Amino acid sequence: MKSKNLQTSSVRGGDRASFWSRATAVLAIVTLLTSSFAIVVSAQRSKGQPSAAKLTDEQQILHVLNRLGFGARPGDVERVKAIGIDKYIAQQLEPAKIDDEGVLVLAGTLKTEEMKVTYRLRFAMNAKVWKLLGMNVDTSTN
Repeated sequence: MKSKNLQTSSVRGGDRASFWSRATAVLAIVTLLTSSFAIVVSAQRSKGQPSAAKLTDEQQILHVLNRLGFGARPGDVERVKAIGIDKYIAQQLEPAKIDDEGVLVLAGTLKTEEMKVTYRLRFAMNAKVWKLLGMNVDTSTN
C-alpha cells in the first residue's frame, strides 16, 4: 500500500507540473495578444491625429540654417526667404559656387615627411565676432 500512495503522489506532482506549464503558456499567449492589441489601438489613434504642429516659414528657415550651417547670421533669414529653402540647400551642397564677398578665407598647406594637409577656413563677421562658416581639410600622402 505504501507504494500505491507514492505512485498517487507522484501522479499528483506530475499534474501540478503540467498545470504550471499550461498556465505559463496561456499567460504568455494572453500577454502577446494584449500587447499586439495595444499596438494596433495606438496606431489607429495616431492616424486620426495630426502630426507635430506645422512650422512657420521663418521657423523652417531657422531650422535649416541651424542644421546645415553654424546658425543664422544677421540677414540670413531674409536672404533664404528671398531665394527659397530649396535653393539655399542646393547652394550649401555646392560650396564652390557660394559668393565669398565679405568673407575672410584662410587657406594653406602643411607638409610633413609622411603627408600633406591642405586646408581652407571661411569666416564672416557676426556682431563684431568672427564666426566660422565652413572648413575644408584634405590630406594626401607624399
